[in-house]
Amino acid sequence: MIAVLWMLVLLLVCLFIGYTVGRRQGMRWGRKLGEAETCIRLRQESLSAGRCKICDQTYE
Repeated sequence: MIAVLWMLVLLLVCLFIGYTVGRRQGMRWGRKLGEAETCIRLRQESLSAGRCKICDQTYE
């Protein structure tokens, strides 16, 4: 009975560690993807509007 309890505790600890490691990696990957997409999207919106969103300069 005690061995089953220890196995259950070990299983829960392993699941918790896997969850936290996966969550941290996902947050890092998402942040990198967001930073890359922001640059591209800002450039795309500026070119389609004909005006820079940062300095308000117009394009011809």
